[in-house]
Amino acid sequence: MRLFVDGLTVIDSTFLCAQRGMLGESWIVDVELAGELNDEGMLFDFSHVKKTIKHALDATVDHKLIVPEQAAETIIVSSDNDILLSFKAAKSELVIQSPLSAFAILPLAQITDSAFARYLEVMLLKLLPDNVTGITVHLRHEAEGPAFYHYTHGLKKHDGNCQRIAHGHRSRIGIWLDGEKRADLESNWASRWQDIYLGSADDEVSVETLPFSAQFGLTDASFYGFQYSASQGNYYLAVSKSATEIVDCDTTVECLADYIARQLSCDYPEQLIKVRAYEGVEKGAICEISASS
Repeated sequence: MRLFVDGLTVIDSTFLCAQRGMLGESWIVDVELAGELNDEGMLFDFSHVKKTIKHALDATVDHKLIVPEQAAETIIVSSDNDILLSFKAAKSELVIQSPLSAFAILPLAQITDSAFARYLEVMLLKLLPDNVTGITVHLRHEAEGPAFYHYTHGLKKHDGNCQRIAHGHRSRIGIWLDGEKRADLESNWASRWQDIYLGSADDEVSVETLPFSAQFGLTDASFYGFQYSASQGNYYLAVSKSATEIVDCDTTVECLADYIARQLSCDYPEQLIKVRAYEGVEKGAICEISASS
């Protein structure tokens, strides 16, 4: 007997890629369980399936920086209460120091959808009842078509896991001028923020003031630095300027929708601008700016 739950949850995290660097991603999680019926005539109660698996994913891989421990690009210097990690990708480089809870370090050489799913299957099966003998995890993305970007950020004012300085999302973007959908502008923003780190100007510091800058020879010429403290601990990040955009606001989806609209209003001051910005899957914010704003 097999039981399935499609769209059980969404994992919003960032993973490290040898080619592209920090890659914000939103995985839609489908699961299929195999086994024998229990005394209630069930394989596993749906409510318990969702609760058990979602809780495990939230605790282990959601809103984290997912690190391929066996990748040649990964260097983990410290793993006491905090982790100090560097990763040099083909397109960008980063050094990060954050609490342990901000990372998911996986025994993999590369984070692919299939390898990640197999890792999750092994981890989740241990949490399921004895009559469940197998689990298949399928990770998928929203259908291709609409413009989207991968971004990484952190929200220092957030009391929960969004405060982690390097978690991310795969997010769609919709733009209208005077009610007309503008696929060209959507594509422009998708390219502009593809594989981007979005840092708030309030969190920016000289990279040379970060506690690990001398150890890694970091300079302001090539890196942006970010630092803040939140309820889960202290966060420090240095990231290549080429992979970063600094915004004049917080990086909540509400503020990002407003930021995009304000940027567009500079080029289209006489038109009604509508921005529909997503944060991951099926949620986001809408901002409208009129010519008189």
